[in-house]
Amino acid sequence: AAAAAAAATALLSCSTSSATNETNAVRFGAATNCDSACANPALDPPGSCGGGLASSLYRLPPLAPGVSPAPADGLPPVVVVPPVVDVPVVPPAPVPAGQLSTLNLTSLGCWKDGAIRAVPTQLAASPTMTVDRCAQLAFAAKFPYTVFAVQYGVECYAGRNETNAMRYGRSNGCVSACPNITENPVGTCGGGLANSLYRLPPKPELPTEPLPAGTNYTGCYLEGAARLVPYALPPAINMSVAECARRAQAGRYTIFAVQFGAE
Repeated sequence: AAAAAAAATALLSCSTSSATNETNAVRFGAATNCDSACANPALDPPGSCGGGLASSLYRLPPLAPGVSPAPADGLPPVVVVPPVVDVPVVPPAPVPAGQLSTLNLTSLGCWKDGAIRAVPTQLAASPTMTVDRCAQLAFAAKFPYTVFAVQYGVECYAGRNETNAMRYGRSNGCVSACPNITENPVGTCGGGLANSLYRLPPKPELPTEPLPAGTNYTGCYLEGAARLVPYALPPAINMSVAECARRAQAGRYTIFAVQFGAE
């Protein structure tokens, strides 16, 4: 029984999930939408922080000799108290008068959208959307987005294929009023199935925080209503892959997953 318990693979997610082992963690199959922006963008590479119902899954190195694994499914999880981190809130820089963003954007005009989105990944929908806010979300994301679009005044999309973003042809429908009309005049925030499309500036390489020796990224996997990675810690403003790994090791787990950027 002791050997069987030691062989059981215990899991921790820095998200909300449910399952017991690596086989369960991948049972819904591979996913392609691990594209959420990480909460700590200076530390983690593109695709490392999951997405909506998509887990970036990692295998930790084996537990040290004599260390019992965390509980299997159905048993109370190990409680790992996250450290208190004072993360200052940095307000966004004001957009200079006459500009759409603090980033060096290229406006590509107004383009039609369709049932299959020309710019595929929705980053946000907000009554306070601006071109600059959408640009900053796309630029800070871990996936190397090259274009973004504002649609219908309040929706923000990002993508990596400029040709696909234009595949439905030009539109004259970018007539939605932007929520911040003084910063974004009509024509800059799209319309109904019409994208105001922009090209992002090149993105610099960011440093990464080292993970525990022996940690392996196993891929991006679909999540379900019955969580595959069961034991959750609260989402954290300072979440990174390394922070999730630290908490998982502290709880004697062998697998962890990051989902939706901060979970």
